Amino acid sequence: MEVHILRNILLICVLLLVCVQLSLQQRDYNEYDDIDDGLTPAPRARRPRPDRHRTSSRTRGRDNSRRERERQRETERREREREIERREQERQRSRQRVLYTTQGLLPPTTEPAFTTPSPVPSGRLDSCGCPANIEYSINSLNNYVETSTSDKEQTNDRLDKIEKQLQELRELVEKVDEESQNWKNSLRFPGLSALNSPTSIAFSDDAPRSTETFKDCQDVLDRGNPRRGIYQIKPESSAYTSLVFCQDGWTLLQRRYDGQTDFHKSYDDYIEGFGNFSGEFWLGLEIMHQLTMVEPFDLRIDLESRSSKFYYAVYSGFKVGNEDEDYRLDFTNRTSGNTRDGLRHNKGRGFSARDHDRDAWRSYSCANHYRSGFWLDRCGSDLNRDPTKGVFGGTKWGGRYVKSSLMRMKPARSMRPKDFNASP
Repeated sequence: MEVHILRNILLICVLLLVCVQLSLQQRDYNEYDDIDDGLTPAPRARRPRPDRHRTSSRTRGRDNSRRERERQRETERREREREIERREQERQRSRQRVLYTTQGLLPPTTEPAFTTPSPVPSGRLDSCGCPANIEYSINSLNNYVETSTSDKEQTNDRLDKIEKQLQELRELVEKVDEESQNWKNSLRFPGLSALNSPTSIAFSDDAPRSTETFKDCQDVLDRGNPRRGIYQIKPESSAYTSLVFCQDGWTLLQRRYDGQTDFHKSYDDYIEGFGNFSGEFWLGLEIMHQLTMVEPFDLRIDLESRSSKFYYAVYSGFKVGNEDEDYRLDFTNRTSGNTRDGLRHNKGRGFSARDHDRDAWRSYSCANHYRSGFWLDRCGSDLNRDPTKGVFGGTKWGGRYVKSSLMRMKPARSMRPKDFNASP
């Protein structure tokens, strides 16, 4: 037991000696480092940080100048605002003075400028306490009245000119509407009684307007009959007299618009004609041939689209062949119009009806398929179809389906410039 205690005491003493020795060596090292031998550079001294709150006199001067300028600008801005407010108040007071002076009113008691009137230099006071500005206000008011009167006269002159222009525009619109309505009326033949056919009179009201016989509708007009209506026509090459509807020298050939008349007729019916002039009709191939073989005629076709827009086409040299030629359609060319050439493929074709097929459809008949009769090529343009069917086999012209059509002709020698316009 005693041996162990002694051994522990010895170990503790050894450890104490080692610690003392190490501390003495460390002190010697520190003393050696303190010796400046000129080889080891001295540590750099740390530079003191500048004081942020301390500035140079130049910087402080610039800041003071800037603050001074800002204060000066702010002062000037406030002075301008006060000056503007003062002028506005002065302007309001001047207006009130003029109003009180001209209408004889007293100033309101709440306005301090009028409750304490200033003395008049001459010793007099007026009702509003501002005699020095009365004359100036009255002169200003008179100038304003004169200027207003002059402006009013100029405005009245301008209004008169505008009213005159509007009146001219109204007259122009009325004229255009009248011409358009006349054209539409000429297409629809209002006010005419029915005729069973062009060669038989159904009622006494439909008797010809004249008992004379004329060569054509232009002869009717040339001989002093300007009214449109039914006249007796006997072409020079014909031995028969036919009833024809004439209008301004035009001979009406066909009318189609409501589908009330059956156009699926025989070839003989198309030769003689059918329908009535107050509705839908076909004048007849024979009378067309007799008229066009005497002299050149111009053919005009008027159309109304499904959207109520009007189109037309004029063809020169219109001619219908005889019966041996199947009443073949012929013309020189199209001379005017605002629609496509619908007769381009019909030229030179014979007339086709339900019992007389002369079209180019080999396997069937266009006239029977569409229940009509016309100068047909490959079931293209056909003005005698039922217009009420629309795109399902209705009246067709150059690829466009129409809801009404009118065919008429006039001697080429009698054509006037307006006959080539949209609304002759």
